[in-house]
Amino acid sequence: MLLRPPRGDFDVTVATKSIKETLASFFLVLKDKRILLLIAFILYSGVEQAFIFVNYPSDIISPFLGKSDIGWVMAVFGAVNGPTPFSIS
Repeated sequence: MLLRPPRGDFDVTVATKSIKETLASFFLVLKDKRILLLIAFILYSGVEQAFIFVNYPSDIISPFLGKSDIGWVMAVFGAVNGPTPFSIS
């Protein structure tokens, strides 16, 4: 199913644009306020992930449970964090 070719007559040629046109379209997209909010959300998400996987285990889990239990705590975090967005929406 996933490997079947698409139905119909599609032109599969790749349109080539110059670097100048590509950069112009990139900066044109950045004028949209929704894209700027999306970029801010992506940056926040990256900072949060960095905190969760770098600072949280060494600064919070280690002093209370020890280094041997960091893997278990992070596994439980991943198991809970994965399905949570689906249960909220």
